[in-house]
Amino acid sequence: MATESTYRCIEELDVFTVPHCRMKHLLKRLVGKIELTDFSSSEAFSDMLTELYEAFTELKQHEEIENKYIMHILKRKLEGEALKKLLIHLHAHSHIADILNQINKTNKKLRSGRYMDMQQKGTKLNAKLHSFYNDYVPHMIEEEQVLQPMLLKYVSPGELKNIKNVVLQLHKSQKLEEKILDLEIEKEDSKVFDLPIELLIKVFSYLGPKDLCHCSQVAKLWKSVAVDGRLWEVLHPIRWAKGDWRFSSVSSSDENNCDCSPNYKLQTFNEYESFKYSNDYESYSVENDDENDEQFKKEVKILNGISCYLLPHVGSSVKCLVLECSKAITNGLLFRILTQCKNLQYFDVSQTIISDLGLMGLFKSGCQELRHFDVSGCKNITDKTLVKLSASIGKTKRCCGSLCQEKVVPVECFNTRLSPKKNQSRQLQTLRLSGCYKITDVGLRALAKYGGLPTLRHLDLSGCINLTTEGITLLVQTCLELEEFFYCDNLSDVDCQIQSQGCQNNGCANRVCCRTISARSSFDFLG
Repeated sequence: MATESTYRCIEELDVFTVPHCRMKHLLKRLVGKIELTDFSSSEAFSDMLTELYEAFTELKQHEEIENKYIMHILKRKLEGEALKKLLIHLHAHSHIADILNQINKTNKKLRSGRYMDMQQKGTKLNAKLHSFYNDYVPHMIEEEQVLQPMLLKYVSPGELKNIKNVVLQLHKSQKLEEKILDLEIEKEDSKVFDLPIELLIKVFSYLGPKDLCHCSQVAKLWKSVAVDGRLWEVLHPIRWAKGDWRFSSVSSSDENNCDCSPNYKLQTFNEYESFKYSNDYESYSVENDDENDEQFKKEVKILNGISCYLLPHVGSSVKCLVLECSKAITNGLLFRILTQCKNLQYFDVSQTIISDLGLMGLFKSGCQELRHFDVSGCKNITDKTLVKLSASIGKTKRCCGSLCQEKVVPVECFNTRLSPKKNQSRQLQTLRLSGCYKITDVGLRALAKYGGLPTLRHLDLSGCINLTTEGITLLVQTCLELEEFFYCDNLSDVDCQIQSQGCQNNGCANRVCCRTISARSSFDFLG
């Protein structure tokens, strides 16, 4: 009984064990979780950084509490050799401050959207955490074995009990305050949180993208609703960068002519560089902090934010993506965005510097739902894009068998279930290649394969000066529902049921046209 009584007495006076159990458990959980973290995922990396920051903030507070309420008292009680022994164990939490500083810098860089080798950063953090764990756990054990006996020797039992109560209370106070705050918020908003999810989604559907992002920061429930894919079917990043925070499926490129000029100062990666996390902005230098510079920075921030934080949640639900006239879009960034949007129906990247490489992200997972494809004014587009597009949008199923080769496809099929109009996988309705002067008949022949484009209603080949009458005719004959058709005025005798409205680029300074002097003088291929 004497032993048990002594043990209880010592336990009541033990100021280290309880807080240390919490710190050991915290570190052990972090070490286990960081081993399983996928650092190639920006979302997983961000969550891990948040947990690390919270944990090391708590560790820093733990050391500050021990320094102020344990070490300081011991320091007053000791002298001579005992004091020297204590000074060895005094906390100098610069190592924790260094880790916190590194976590903050990494998190800031990740949120800014700037290029960062996340795998390398994650590996370094993992190594640093393991090193800290291996140093800090023995340090806590040493405190229990060395400093606790010193406290029992030099501090009265009554004072020790008081110290223990203060230390435990201080460790709990922050978490208690957080719990009280959470309870107050839950109580205040309980009626809102009681609403069915479907009703919340309906309410949120009246909000713009900026307001949805703000709502996602209110509570976990609101975050899950704010990133529901049904609310993000239409993305207009460039419009949002200009301060127009609306969801709308209308593109200004529907007006055919565009006054904006692509940002040719921005260098984008070529075929010899890697697609993954390419940082194409490093090569772009801005001379003055003018309005264009501010617009560029806003676009970079929004595009990277969408790519890293929004699309991992809603990418598969996005149906409309409009990037027309973007000054900041590059092949690397476009590739990352498109690989996450696997069900696009409407895609507009007109008047930009992108090339075939950036569009490979669209074709990577197939695009059989695609109805609108606009690359007008993208002078770097070649036949490679059209070949990939044709291979990715599926094959049109026909019932006429070998008769299709005899050009009798327009005849109404007696079997309505197998009619080309009723049973096809190709759904492309709008194809705009205006100003893409590098495309040739090779690209058109690729589009004419696999049943052609039977649902196409709008075809713009204005400024495509390397096309021939034969190539255009071959494609147009597969377009059974064509209503609007534009191509170079210098071509004639195109065998088509619909009359061409001519070239749309005549007089447009920013798109190639063989009859526009300003545009013609810029053709590098004529030199």
